Amino acid sequence: MRAMILEAGQTRLKLKDVPSPDVDAGQVRVRIEACGVCRTDLHVVDGDLRHPKLPLIPGHEIVGRITELAPGVTGLRLGQRVGVPWLGWTCGTCLYCRKQQENLCDNARFTGYTLNGGFAETCVADARYVFPLSETADPVALAPLLCAGLIGFRSLRMAGDAQRLGFYGFGAAAHILAQIAVFQGREVYASRPPATLMHRNLPDVLAQSGRAVRKKPRLFRWMPPSSLHRSVPLCHRHSDPCAKGAAWYAPGFT
Repeated sequence: MRAMILEAGQTRLKLKDVPSPDVDAGQVRVRIEACGVCRTDLHVVDGDLRHPKLPLIPGHEIVGRITELAPGVTGLRLGQRVGVPWLGWTCGTCLYCRKQQENLCDNARFTGYTLNGGFAETCVADARYVFPLSETADPVALAPLLCAGLIGFRSLRMAGDAQRLGFYGFGAAAHILAQIAVFQGREVYASRPPATLMHRNLPDVLAQSGRAVRKKPRLFRWMPPSSLHRSVPLCHRHSDPCAKGAAWYAPGFT
């Protein structure tokens, strides 16, 4: 198969022909339709995240269809469209796994970092961490849901029925989540660092989410980035928001 290979940090990816990976127990093979590029992928390539598997196929926002199932895998079928996210494997025995907090597993492995990812024609993935997806939606549109969408949803679920939501920072997760929140009729308050110039057309973006936004939108408001950042609870135990801290970071933290 063809794949984009990272041979060392701070080097360009190289397009190569490599052997298609074998399917081991508990795994599925996925023919990739689309794979998003996450900021964490850039951290891996730039060497900001240390000790990646090398050589490595990056990419962890994978959308594709199952072409092979290992014996004993249930709940999935050949030809089914699925997504493969950042969290690619956990031990199942540590304290966090036993508490259903697998995203904090100390022995976890991560797609596109310690496991080969989706910048390729096919990949293999642990069947426990493969998500069924819409059979008809655009795979390119689905891909960001496998990371930004997941951490945004986790934060929204933790917020419960709160009518007012606050985001510090505005990355892909908050971009997705703000549209959901406005569609639900919630008030959204967002603060961004002064250097951030993205999403100045946000009222137009939100208007497309299914609920009209006025010229001076009442449901979405920018806030000055004063001391808000000091109140955001960070997970100091782990430094990578994609890998460990998603439940503790503001949804837009990138």
